[in-house]
Amino acid sequence: MHASLLGFCMESLVLGDDLLGQAMRLVRGIDVTEDSTSIEAMKAVWANDVAEYHGEFVDFEPMWCWPKPVQKYPPILVGGAFPHGARRAIDYGNGWMPIGGRDLDPLAIQPRYRQMVAEAGKNPDDYPMSVFGAAHKADLLKRYRDAGMDRTTLILPTVARDEALRQLDACA
Repeated sequence: MHASLLGFCMESLVLGDDLLGQAMRLVRGIDVTEDSTSIEAMKAVWANDVAEYHGEFVDFEPMWCWPKPVQKYPPILVGGAFPHGARRAIDYGNGWMPIGGRDLDPLAIQPRYRQMVAEAGKNPDDYPMSVFGAAHKADLLKRYRDAGMDRTTLILPTVARDEALRQLDACA
């Protein structure tokens, strides 16, 4: 099964189009603005056979783009620090993915994030929290799982196949 996932954050990190949802590539040039018009423009392209968008930062005449996602648009994870990244996730995305270990304990902040989602009049179960760049510690990964984190991504160095598999197995 092939799945797509779009993620963005102020550092322009995009996750997506990988069979396991773990591939990472750095993409420059995505406008992340106060009104996040780039995200709204992408949604228009994904949701409409003929898409047209006229915003402050993104503007295009009627266009056609295929293939389309099976669903209306792929899940959009928004990265960034707390509380601003979390707020953008609630406003424009379908989940929040902060970077683990950046002066933020995802387990400690998760209740506050869920509270923010509820205060926005949305169901916290529909806006999952994930962790990007999780530490390679099996006990911590299990705590993330048990706390209901939707996913974690691991950053692995470029190594031979057997070593990469060994590192992944150590985290399983």
